[in-house]
Amino acid sequence: MTDPENVDLSQLRPGPIRHESLPPKLLEMVKAVYDVIGQYLGMTLEQFEIGFMRDMHPERELAIWCSITKAWLFANMPVGTPHSFKNESSHPAKMLISVAPAGLEQMFFEVGVPLADGATTALPPTKAEIEKLLEVAPRYGIEIRLPGH
Repeated sequence: MTDPENVDLSQLRPGPIRHESLPPKLLEMVKAVYDVIGQYLGMTLEQFEIGFMRDMHPERELAIWCSITKAWLFANMPVGTPHSFKNESSHPAKMLISVAPAGLEQMFFEVGVPLADGATTALPPTKAEIEKLLEVAPRYGIEIRLPGH
């Protein structure tokens, strides 16, 4: 196996357009993906479409983008959206939280309590831990609304 080669990113150029046009169904899917995540891509819908026209297998590439979009839609909430999480089952639950832009994860580091060695579940928060969260959250632009208030 050969060593990876460093490439000067300023020297990269777009590949040739391999498809003069995309089928209408594919264009619909490209637009649907763009409608969800386009604002984060730093390009116009037309530029996004042209990227697929350059691709050797645009259907495969679009399938990847559809997967990314489905994951994004799973629990994407605009800033300021009131929400809560509750495990209504009798089984432990896990959550993977991704925050964009970065920064909010610092709040979790600040108020979080590590699990004890060997523990697989967290204890319910203490009154002091809840008070700490209520004190710290506003520094991160978070408003905590307590139930019934």
